[in-house]
Amino acid sequence: MMALLPVLAVLSAAPLAEADALVLGVLEQPQCNKAVATAVRALFVKRAEGWVALSSQETWQGVPLARTAWTVALEGRSLGSVATIDPGFQSELAWTFPRDRLLQVQTLRGQAVPTVANEGDRFSGWCGVPSTRPLVVLSRPNTREPDGWKTFGPDNALRARLFEEFKSHAGPASVCPAAPDKRVPLAYSAKDLMFGRSYQDHAGRKIVLLSLDARRNNCDGPPDPAWSTHAFVLQEGEALQYLGRDLTLVDAGDYDENGASELLFWHSSDNEDGYTLVYDGLRKHVDYYWRYH
Repeated sequence: MMALLPVLAVLSAAPLAEADALVLGVLEQPQCNKAVATAVRALFVKRAEGWVALSSQETWQGVPLARTAWTVALEGRSLGSVATIDPGFQSELAWTFPRDRLLQVQTLRGQAVPTVANEGDRFSGWCGVPSTRPLVVLSRPNTREPDGWKTFGPDNALRARLFEEFKSHAGPASVCPAAPDKRVPLAYSAKDLMFGRSYQDHAGRKIVLLSLDARRNNCDGPPDPAWSTHAFVLQEGEALQYLGRDLTLVDAGDYDENGASELLFWHSSDNEDGYTLVYDGLRKHVDYYWRYH
């Protein structure tokens, strides 16, 4: 069910310096920032070499999003639009730039920003679980999703097929049966793996998520990587590809109108949140991550 917040303005978008550059961002509740209820975070710009993360002062050069109108997208359709102004950013600490560089959503009486409830408490981050989920925003109205990505239930054969690849990336795991601070190795096998929310498109390409059952982790301190969810790409005729860890799909769409969908994921791990964009037929990805200390 889509809820609405009374915060939207329709402003004329200033032309971008990079010849009407294509920018992809998210409309979100910023993690660990209670002073800002809703903001737009500009994440990636499309350049000749591919998608580039706007996670530093240098990559923002030439993309002055002073006043911008955005299309809000979800599952191949438009949910409406939002307008933002750039309040600027100053910090003596360069590492805070990707965390705190936000665009301010403008308000207008009688209109509202599209929001969608965060059902199932997904998209949790370093500081908790937002009440609304992140939504893709685009500086052009490119909302079509031609590849038809949907959730699917992987069969058990995939556990055995992916086990060695999972173990090579996840590494060893420990449990603490005697005391929370006394770790002993866990000799896990394929049957111990659990599927996370996985996806398949019209062509049969798959993104499969696997982890150990986190309920078995009874040790103090940061969990071993094996307790995290790890994502793998399977497509016929190509080598198995490792996508990353701790990823939750935000949305898919043909954001650059090249005939194929890109996929945007939320990422959250120990002292780290952010987004990953997968593109070029699932062969490439780019990260926009930040830390809190």
